[in-house]
Amino acid sequence: MTGRGRRRSAGQADLRLDPTRRRGEPIEIEVTGGVRILAANDLDAMASWVMFEQEDWYELEHGWLRRLVQPGWRVLDTVPGCGILSATLARRIGPSGAVLACDPLPAGHARLQAIRAGNRLDPLIPLLAQIASPEEIGVAPPATTLDRLAADHGPFELVRLGPDPLAMLAGGRQLLESSRPTLVLPIGPANGGSVGEAGLLLREHGYALHHLLPGFAAVAPLDAGFLDDFTSNLIACPLERQAGLAERGLLAHAEELALAELDVPPLPGPLPPGWPDLARRVEAGLAAGLPLPARIVWTGRLVRTWLGGLRDFVDLMDHPARLTTLAALLAAAGARGAALEAMRPLLHLLQEGQLRLDEPFLPILPWADQAGEADGPVWWKLATAADGPEATELGLIHATARLVAHSGFHGGAFLYPWLTRYRHSNAFTPELERRRQLFARRLGEAGSFEPSPAMLRSRNARFAQPPRQAA
Repeated sequence: MTGRGRRRSAGQADLRLDPTRRRGEPIEIEVTGGVRILAANDLDAMASWVMFEQEDWYELEHGWLRRLVQPGWRVLDTVPGCGILSATLARRIGPSGAVLACDPLPAGHARLQAIRAGNRLDPLIPLLAQIASPEEIGVAPPATTLDRLAADHGPFELVRLGPDPLAMLAGGRQLLESSRPTLVLPIGPANGGSVGEAGLLLREHGYALHHLLPGFAAVAPLDAGFLDDFTSNLIACPLERQAGLAERGLLAHAEELALAELDVPPLPGPLPPGWPDLARRVEAGLAAGLPLPARIVWTGRLVRTWLGGLRDFVDLMDHPARLTTLAALLAAAGARGAALEAMRPLLHLLQEGQLRLDEPFLPILPWADQAGEADGPVWWKLATAADGPEATELGLIHATARLVAHSGFHGGAFLYPWLTRYRHSNAFTPELERRRQLFARRLGEAGSFEPSPAMLRSRNARFAQPPRQAA
């Protein structure tokens, strides 16, 4: 019987991640670092879907923050949410440090306590508290200020602020002057104005605002690279700490970027002849052996040169390898919106069965599961037609899931048939298999997770049902 014949109706689909437990009962999902996070036993819960699919969280800044913290650090997380960042940072920091995770709701506080106990994470310290401005103290208990927390539990080397950073910083001026922590500011349509005002306040205190360049696993000043509506967080660094972060490969210093601008030669656009040689130069330009500022400046100039020679991304539809490479460079430089626009013609070619990459190209994103525990810079490597059409098409499908909605949560109708088609390919990774099986469960194609080889290589292979014994 075909897969279509086996499909259940939406009402019959079992939407539990763990079919052996009730849908409303919390379950544990293991993520990077071997930490188990409590999650809803529900495929309709986006947080549970993302953690199971990626075995991490979708905000790319999390990987940078895990590389930033060092043993013995003290961290304040004012928006712990599901607890994944607080818990993974606590694992990295070790017993000599601490992560203070403040949640104003009893349910969230209890979740953090359970994560601490279940993972034996003594450095994780849950606190029932809401961070507020001084004017709000006593009005909305259990409200407190950043300065009070710093006095009682600090000093802090890293502080993650909430959706109203300006109000929080109003009660944290002493923290800014004494502890001088690195700060994480969430950014979005609801708090853009507050973040802007907070940025002005931070500059007065000797901070500089940065954003993550995903292809380099490093942050750069806001006027370097690209910044668009898909940016999740900004990083505020004290000026005196920037040199140390630059030495660790975590930050591109403004002065070094300015010097690199003088040394980067212009490059031709993507349409002139001699693409294979130009593609090799692109690969070399992103090689980790070059200094970080030079790679960032080189990529930014290359992208702007190429975009300046195009009327529209459709101009490159007859050269999909070049369009794929341009999308890869845009994604690396933080221009996620532009990368998605470049991908639209590629997805059209894929749907029409006409996606042929007969020239060398850069994959839009690194392969799923490639980074593993490293959380480090991406090692870009040219691909060719010899890698097979399935690798090309799966790479585009993976990029679509990761870039469009941070995960495959919203993309089942389009992505699932392609994942099913190539499920036996050598290019099929555990993340792709987890994504495929999540779609199958939600669409009613399967009543439980299958113990396929790729699924069994996942951290959460225990959710796959063991094969039935022959009678």
